[in-house]
Amino acid sequence: MEGIALLFSVALSGIERLSINLGFTLTPIFLVACFVLILAFLKRGYGVNIFKDRIFFIVLAVYIVALLSCVSSPFRAASLKSSLYVLIYVSLIYCLSILPFTKNSYSLMRWGIYSGLCLFSLYGILQYLRYQSGHFPDLFTFPIPHNNALSPLDFVIHSGTSTILRPNSGFNDVNAAAAFALLYLPIILYYTYLKIFQYIRFRKITELYKAIGWVLLFLISLYAFILMASRAALIAIFILIPFIVILLAFRLIKNKKLVFFSLVVLVVVIFGAAVYRRSSISTKLNQLYNQEYSAKAHVAYTDSAIREFRHYPLTGGGVGSFYQYFQSEEMKGIIGGYYPSVDNPPMLIKVLAEEGILGFIAYLILFSIPVIICIKKFIKDSSLNHAMFWLSFAIGFVGLFLSNLFHSNMQLFFTAVFIGLVLWLARRENNLPET
Repeated sequence: MEGIALLFSVALSGIERLSINLGFTLTPIFLVACFVLILAFLKRGYGVNIFKDRIFFIVLAVYIVALLSCVSSPFRAASLKSSLYVLIYVSLIYCLSILPFTKNSYSLMRWGIYSGLCLFSLYGILQYLRYQSGHFPDLFTFPIPHNNALSPLDFVIHSGTSTILRPNSGFNDVNAAAAFALLYLPIILYYTYLKIFQYIRFRKITELYKAIGWVLLFLISLYAFILMASRAALIAIFILIPFIVILLAFRLIKNKKLVFFSLVVLVVVIFGAAVYRRSSISTKLNQLYNQEYSAKAHVAYTDSAIREFRHYPLTGGGVGSFYQYFQSEEMKGIIGGYYPSVDNPPMLIKVLAEEGILGFIAYLILFSIPVIICIKKFIKDSSLNHAMFWLSFAIGFVGLFLSNLFHSNMQLFFTAVFIGLVLWLARRENNLPET
């Protein structure tokens, strides 16, 4: 049962807000998987002494800080509701991190990633094609459940007289969708490299089929990511490049196999640059950068979040309170202009506004743990395949964090699933297969 919950958690984490015309949403299915993990832990315990587990106290601190922020919040009802989301968020992290490792666990995780990225990417591409050609059914035009005044055409951005199509793949924000893709693309690239290398080594037809499957998934995911034309994700990639170079330098000289992986990465970068220059993506980004409305909106969100933090510096204005605070400032005339779609300020500033300095410290510790674990494993692991495995997770999570310097989507369930996976893999590293 826990294995099925693991598979569902990973596979559905990227489509937690997906909904169709009939009003059916996949979010309850995702939450059921989460509660199965919680109930299984409460029943079996998995041999973990929570009072000696540092991870337990870290996730507990995140939740306690969320509750403390509700005390001083002027929007207490909204904050208490959001604190329940935080409870599920941290419970999911911890329960995933202590799952027992069976012989099928690693395969379930891998195929959860494969199926989740496949569904996510194909859905985004079909969204794009639906509005390009009009030949696809209305299944791909359904409204996204959120408060955006532009719904259901959330992913159609108008710039002057032109229209920019940016598929959101079921998220309520295209930047969140791009962040999810950026999180898992390095891992997909790792498995692609691994399967190609295995075919070259063993020359088996089954290995060829696996290699083709992962290559196709990577290309589909990369294409969907490019269509999203996210400025935050693009900037994150440019910042990631020196980070990757520094990490590879620790092992590149000692291991010739790593040279092959580095060449694969280089080819992917060159291919992506060529696609970018020869497609309409560069035009899209230029149009987006020139949107005066978008720039003013982001400045307004950030300024409002900073003012909320100044009013409640220690515990913040209440978890989930930013939207209400922003709208109250609009009504008072503090914010000039009208912004029908309340976006998010940068993640760290949003945490400061809603949960104050205490929340900022708690989340910073929580988000730093996966990076520290992955980098340590990459540098110290004697197995090249394991080292590259940890590197792909490190690159994905750092990319997600960097993209959140401009938006705030690290508090969505897909981040909780990813953190839980990293902690789970770190606890069970002796059980990891070589391939």
